[in-house]
Amino acid sequence: LAVLPYDVDIPRFVGDFTREMTSALTELNRDRPVEQRLRVRIALHYGTLTAGSLGPAGDAPVVASQLVDMDAARQFLRTHPDRDIAVIVSSSLYGDVVSTGFCSLNPADFEIIKDVVKGVSYDGFIYG
Repeated sequence: LAVLPYDVDIPRFVGDFTREMTSALTELNRDRPVEQRLRVRIALHYGTLTAGSLGPAGDAPVVASQLVDMDAARQFLRTHPDRDIAVIVSSSLYGDVVSTGFCSLNPADFEIIKDVVKGVSYDGFIYG
């Protein structure tokens, strides 16, 4: 879990981070055999949180943690063996930043995903 500084430009971060992580993983895995590639799931969400005794507490870290743990995110990597990264954005982040065109990613490159994690229904958008 990474908590960004309060003054981060969220729209710029979403686009730049997604592209740079994708590029870095492609470069890292370029000459690796399939079974040795590093493949990751990343969830992006924003919201309020507070310091807790075990780290950041609040809905924001819970939502991010549940999105990255979705079976749909794992399934994405299974059905796209050529991809090294699955980036999932929360519905609120998608609605406020991606679909509005405020970030550099094309909204058409996202698919909605829904899942139940620990008895709670979550939905987000996966970048593909």
